[in-house]
Amino acid sequence: MIEVKIQDREAQDKIEYIRRADLKSTIMNTSLGPYLKKGEKFPYTLYNFVDKEYIPHPPKHEYSPEEQAKRVSEAGRALAQKCEQHKRR
Repeated sequence: MIEVKIQDREAQDKIEYIRRADLKSTIMNTSLGPYLKKGEKFPYTLYNFVDKEYIPHPPKHEYSPEEQAKRVSEAGRALAQKCEQHKRR
């Protein structure tokens, strides 16, 4: 019971931490808004104010050597086909 409450509180803390970082980046970007040129992007993002442990990373795919060789050969064939199309022009 206590472990569940602790995990729930840790999840709430993480959400609150990300919300505060988002608010901070919004405030910083808003304060710089009048000084940016037209079409220029805001310099601050959420990731400037969040620790690396809170940044979600895409899962890494582990491929077997056979699968990796197959993928490389397919990519090479596709690239060769594109090069052949451009040579014809």
